[in-house]
Amino acid sequence: MKKELTLEEPFLKTYLGDAYTFSMLGREPIDSGGILDEYIHLQFRADHGMLKYRNFDYYDFLPSKNAFIKKYYVIPKRICSPEKIFNRIVKMIDSEEYFFGFWNENKYRLTIGEDVEDVLSFHGVFVCGYDDVEKDLFVLGFYGGEFVKRKVPIAIFYEALCFETEYVDTLAFTGYRVSKYHKWEYNIDVILRELVDYKIAGGYDEEKQSFYDIPAEEEFVKLLTSLVVDGSLLHIPSIYCMVEHKSLMVNRLGFLLKKGVRLPYECIALYEELKERLVSVLVQSIKYNLTRKCEYGQKIIREMTKIIDKEVLATKLLETWIKNILK
Repeated sequence: MKKELTLEEPFLKTYLGDAYTFSMLGREPIDSGGILDEYIHLQFRADHGMLKYRNFDYYDFLPSKNAFIKKYYVIPKRICSPEKIFNRIVKMIDSEEYFFGFWNENKYRLTIGEDVEDVLSFHGVFVCGYDDVEKDLFVLGFYGGEFVKRKVPIAIFYEALCFETEYVDTLAFTGYRVSKYHKWEYNIDVILRELVDYKIAGGYDEEKQSFYDIPAEEEFVKLLTSLVVDGSLLHIPSIYCMVEHKSLMVNRLGFLLKKGVRLPYECIALYEELKERLVSVLVQSIKYNLTRKCEYGQKIIREMTKIIDKEVLATKLLETWIKNILK
């Protein structure tokens, strides 16, 4: 018997939590306006070396929205076996519950193997189905830049799971079930005020050692510059995060227009342009990582600098219009 839970292509997938969240929820959160007051602010910490959405953990599944019913499992290693874990996951899937756990990073590459190493996320694993005849699990991950599903035999899956959790010699994982009673709601005033709060300059929190919004992007470009000089790899998820951020901004402004908020169409056009230019930067960055050619990296830095300058203009225009609306 095979069973797979319903999934959709996630519209946000920069990091694991985002991708898995919206593969379960589909487009309803964005089409309803329910998350449009989120994913507005960006954050960068030099010691982390990556750009992300503010206050969002890489493995967090919309904790503030009550969209999921969570259940935490902790199983002592001494009573674990591939068969027991497989049976537990089968029961979860049969009750419309998705599995989320972590890999043992010391065993991951040796166990999973070169042929599928790029398919499964390096830190976490998300299971959405099973085949109890072949003893396979259907696992979500990234392959060739696409969010895809692959089959992994339980024997390999079990060996790669992490037993080194905060509870000694245990396997800890989380079950996620989509809440049938959650209703997505939007608040236009909150969305508008968050947009006004998007920082053009001075967005630094000394306590958290973090830059926010456009200053976060500027600091990330400084990091890219040093990486290019050293011939190091660029952090592709951070660049993709910028692409997503502008894409979501286009959706957000379009939603506000549909709800009767008078905004300049020029703003949407500017963010559309920013998104398209960042898509090009993303492609160039992947090419750079394959070749490490300095001229490719320098071209990326120049284009990123121009993109941020144009975003400053778009942000100022949007801020002026929204402040007039909120008066």
